[in-house]
Amino acid sequence: MLNLLGEKLVNKIKQHFPLSALTEVRIREYRNIIVKNKTSVVNTGIMADKEYINEIIDKITNYSLYAYESELTRGFLYYKGGIRIGIGGQGVIKMNKFSTYKDISSLCIRIPHQVIGCSKAVDFLYENFENTLIISPPGCGKTTLIRDLARALADNYDVLVLDERYEFYGVGKSLDLGVMTDVIQGVPKDLCFEGGIRALSPQIIVCDEIFGQDDLAAVEKIVRSGVKILAGMHSDSVEKIKMFLPQINNHFDNFITLSSKPCVGSIKSIIRRGK
Repeated sequence: MLNLLGEKLVNKIKQHFPLSALTEVRIREYRNIIVKNKTSVVNTGIMADKEYINEIIDKITNYSLYAYESELTRGFLYYKGGIRIGIGGQGVIKMNKFSTYKDISSLCIRIPHQVIGCSKAVDFLYENFENTLIISPPGCGKTTLIRDLARALADNYDVLVLDERYEFYGVGKSLDLGVMTDVIQGVPKDLCFEGGIRALSPQIIVCDEIFGQDDLAAVEKIVRSGVKILAGMHSDSVEKIKMFLPQINNHFDNFITLSSKPCVGSIKSIIRRGK
């Protein structure tokens, strides 16, 4: 993190909490940099300018932003250790499609934390796994829980992780996903559901960020094929999801909702269909 953020900001963070506890850095042009850990939000008092933002972008892209245009079209850049950087700024549209950014004015740097054993709170899933949806607003520990569940499930099942945004395994494969896990990285999950099932014969498929009807159609194909699924979705309640996507109840047996209160990763509710 020192190489990415610079000594001045790193020293300021250390005044508030250990660098190892850092979960998010929000950098906005000509505004103070905000940093977060699991329990607190800190205004560092350090103002970010255009030069500082460009320095970080140069480090992430090895001074070749053009080479990362495919990532930019999805609004993210990736850094070692599974760090994901969300991008905001002035976009470029080509052929009625978002192409890239010509001016980047904000960065959301999210630092993954592997919390080995955090899935013990739902250890009923370990040996008799049924289709499970993990629900939470952004930044409430959904990916961390799914990652640890995948690791634990891989003791008993062949697991396929579809790591579309390099969040589960990290760039450089730096995170532990278990002994019986295969990973497909950097490919949109709707493009590799079918091929992954045919080529790798998983018992459980793990993915994050289910959105809308297209992803649900892919989930339906997985369930119909006899493969179990562990997935995530952004929301703050099962009721809201079922209101807009009522058919989701046909695909999942367990619904686990997370909250940031009293701390990130807190389990708000567990609904087990038919239990």
